[in-house]
Amino acid sequence: METILEVPHVHWATTRSWAGQLESLSPGWAITARRDMIRSKVHVMEDVELGLATRLISPSAQVTKSLRKAGVDSEITEIPYGCPDVEPGQTPLRWDGSGPLKVLFVGRIVGMKGIADVVAAAKALSPAVHVTAIGQLPGETFPALEDMLATVDYRGTMPRSEILREMRRHHVLLLPSLVEGRSLAALEGLSQGLPAVVTAGSGVEDLVSQGAGAVVDRFAPEQIVAELHRFLDEPGLVEERSAKALRIAGSSGWGPFREETARFLRQVGSGFRGQ
Repeated sequence: METILEVPHVHWATTRSWAGQLESLSPGWAITARRDMIRSKVHVMEDVELGLATRLISPSAQVTKSLRKAGVDSEITEIPYGCPDVEPGQTPLRWDGSGPLKVLFVGRIVGMKGIADVVAAAKALSPAVHVTAIGQLPGETFPALEDMLATVDYRGTMPRSEILREMRRHHVLLLPSLVEGRSLAALEGLSQGLPAVVTAGSGVEDLVSQGAGAVVDRFAPEQIVAELHRFLDEPGLVEERSAKALRIAGSSGWGPFREETARFLRQVGSGFRGQ
């Protein structure tokens, strides 16, 4: 009997590896990655599930690579998560260069989301760039968090519908995650026409690199600053990349994800019946 497992995130061993780098490169935020540093009972259960599966569905090349690195030898099929539907008649975002460039971060306020690089970029480009952050705070306070709250415009948490509206009020989405399966926030941003600056750790570099923004290295705030400077120097890039984001989102929705998943399951079922 075939046993199929859909894996939404990278293998825990890869996450632990990046958490170790966070501890050495951004020690002020290491406190938020303590659980990622320790192999837990949940990780043991995840490995058991992976071992029982005969086939795996992965949402990104990053997830696939992490599974192979962990020694998983099951058949893996990549079926990327999709963008929300683009509203009919939605026009690209624009910026004429007046006022600050509005940059948005959406995600948990933790080190693994690259928040240290967000803060560094905000400091380097203030007041030309205004950075807003939306997401859940850690359950405790510490100096790096206090510094972040004093540097960016923190808006707390919001319903998804309000986050989408906020995306349309900004010019650039900044998501320098160290490791994710496939960032839903980035996919939502593309559907709103929001240009993006992301890391490969976001799991959406394949879409962003098609013209909707830029892909930077992890732990590289200077690269983020350089990419945001491009928008400051060429305000028309916002509209140009926004238009591409909308086109990319329109052809990379959840419809293709559903169709590919159904096709995959039909193929598996056909092979099983033929045995």
